[in-house]
Amino acid sequence: SLGLRRRPRLASCGRRRRGRRRRPPPGRPRPRAARKAEEELAQQVQDAVAARRAAEEDASLKSIAAAKAEASATQAAAAREAARKEATEARAELTAERAKSEELRLELDAARASSAEGEATSQALREQLSERREALAATEAALAAERRAAQELQAKIDEVAGQAAELEKSRDEAMAREKAMEMRYAELDVFKLDVIARELKAIDRFIDHLRGEGKSLLEAAKKFSNYGDSNAAAKAASSISETVAKMRGSVRDVIERCLSETQKFHIGMPMQDNRAAGVLKDGGRMAGFIPAAPTADAAAS
Repeated sequence: SLGLRRRPRLASCGRRRRGRRRRPPPGRPRPRAARKAEEELAQQVQDAVAARRAAEEDASLKSIAAAKAEASATQAAAAREAARKEATEARAELTAERAKSEELRLELDAARASSAEGEATSQALREQLSERREALAATEAALAAERRAAQELQAKIDEVAGQAAELEKSRDEAMAREKAMEMRYAELDVFKLDVIARELKAIDRFIDHLRGEGKSLLEAAKKFSNYGDSNAAAKAASSISETVAKMRGSVRDVIERCLSETQKFHIGMPMQDNRAAGVLKDGGRMAGFIPAAPTADAAAS
């Protein structure tokens, strides 16, 4: 199978050996020793051929084994080369893995330190959370109390709002009644007290002017050369002054007794006038009837 050519049998060797000895001429009997020697020789030849065949087969097997061994060696060399490459790559990977392992170890140390800091921070946060929970519970309790107070206050506000609405309604009704009464009073104000007050103030000014003229006449009468004229003028001036004083006292009495403080304030008169005569008598009261405005119930009926 490996391409080895099988050697031919060594028949010629026997012939050569047989040729070395001369065969007896035909018809001549061979001696026993010769036959025995030939038999031994033939046996030796057969043994040699068998040994040669065995050697050839052994050589063939050895060559096959050598080829196989050479192929195995080639494969082993390739495997060794691949193993070297793999070992080189493995060393590089191992170096990289060691570097990564060192980095991971450093990261692990940093993570452990960070974890310790995080644990401390977490503990502080837990304590703060506990405090916040307590504060939250207190705040919730206070909030509940405030809510109850707010509900009570809202109820009071609603009650007060109802009362305010009723009061506002009453106020509106009272304002409507007051407006109606003001209109009725304006219709019934026959004497027009404001106009009267202004006119009384004007009369009071005229009286003051007339009083001043009387005093001037009295002073001028004293300067007359004729005694009769002077005496007559003095009497007339005195009479005018007395009459003016009475008129002024009467006007001041009317203002003092008949006008209100607001009306006095409007016309510029004092609240209590010391110049009033104080002789005005009470003349009674006027009786009058002011019809009330019809209510909703009366209108409905």
